[in-house]
Amino acid sequence: MQFKVRVFRYDPKVDSQPRYQVYEIDRTGKLRVLDVLEHLCDEVDPTLNYRRYLCRDTMCNTCFAKVNGKQRLTCLEKVPEGEEMTIDPIDGYRLIRDLVVDFSAPVPRKPRLTVGDG
Repeated sequence: MQFKVRVFRYDPKVDSQPRYQVYEIDRTGKLRVLDVLEHLCDEVDPTLNYRRYLCRDTMCNTCFAKVNGKQRLTCLEKVPEGEEMTIDPIDGYRLIRDLVVDFSAPVPRKPRLTVGDG
């Protein structure tokens, strides 16, 4: 069964503004959001940045991302039912690239960059 994954993409060194990239992938075998990210990076788009080589057991707490608007640990979060899932970086930290944030540098709340579909 195919479903769409919308992923926040932004490299401040290269991109003038953030965007979403939409991937259509097979849901089979992808039980957790982290499984989807690994599949995308390994099989579809190696330029995608997210936190890899994690504990996969809620010990390190570094795989946080927003899944359909809610902050979740990607190693725990099951792939939601439905035809589409959106993955964004978590709020409150300086963005490094795509889904990777700097956990050592919390930032004050401010308006988020405008994201265009592209």
